[in-house]
Amino acid sequence: SKALVPPQELIEAIQSAVKQIRTVEASGGADKAAAAGLVESCRQVAIEARLAIEQGYGADSEVLTEFEAALQPAFRPESADSEYIKGMSMKAETQRMSIFP
Repeated sequence: SKALVPPQELIEAIQSAVKQIRTVEASGGADKAAAAGLVESCRQVAIEARLAIEQGYGADSEVLTEFEAALQPAFRPESADSEYIKGMSMKAETQRMSIFP
């Protein structure tokens, strides 16, 4: 059976959670250990989701390949400047959270 939550929505939720954790850390709202623990919790959710996607869509499916590729930067950023390490800028966070476009 297919996933109850579309994989793309889960990808976006996990990416957003990791960025928000790093943003809180960067602003002093969480220490490094707490932030690392929260990111690890997100990673564990991604691992479990990957297994479910593999079972539902198949090990060779494009859905699984896309899921893995999309989450790679969140858990293994290629740059120290990545928002998955530094968090989002306050301007970007304010724009994202704004109810008025």
